[in-house]
Amino acid sequence: MRTSSGPASVRLHLNRFAIATILAVGLLAVAWPAAAEIVYTKVNVQIPPSFSGTSYNLDLNNDGVTDFTFTVNGAIICGFPDECAWLFYSFVETPASGNGAEGSPPTNLAKGDQIGPSQTFYGGTGTIEGGPRPISLKGYLGLSFQIDGETHYGWAKISVNMKTGVVTLTSCAYETIANMPINAGQF
Repeated sequence: MRTSSGPASVRLHLNRFAIATILAVGLLAVAWPAAAEIVYTKVNVQIPPSFSGTSYNLDLNNDGVTDFTFTVNGAIICGFPDECAWLFYSFVETPASGNGAEGSPPTNLAKGDQIGPSQTFYGGTGTIEGGPRPISLKGYLGLSFQIDGETHYGWAKISVNMKTGVVTLTSCAYETIANMPINAGQF
């Protein structure tokens, strides 16, 4: 003997509704994009100039691998008190293999400038500033770097002290989603 909890058409309708609901929920779970996340790091790294070059290795995503090396070359000679002259000065970035800095040579970006796949990145060693005396520089470097073979974008905020030639890295950030643009200063 067969028991029924209602007319066959109602049961058929409920079964179809249940299947459609399960499929819709499953598709939403699969199709939902990963949420973008920016990892921000506040630092206070000072890189003074020297004849042999003083360097700082930047590891943007803290995986133990250097992504960029910043080097400050130069020296200052002082004769009389408060009278100093620069012999040579340069601020250079060197990306690890597969990485790059926006622009050729690397460009000083303003807050809000986009950093992403539509920009050009220089993969070689680039002089950001240089000359017989440092000029005032405060801004952002757009960075492109690799995580597990995928390209990510980020920035480093830097300033140069015009009197001392010291380059200060104050903060950096990167986008955790591959190929997702980030704006300079965004966190």
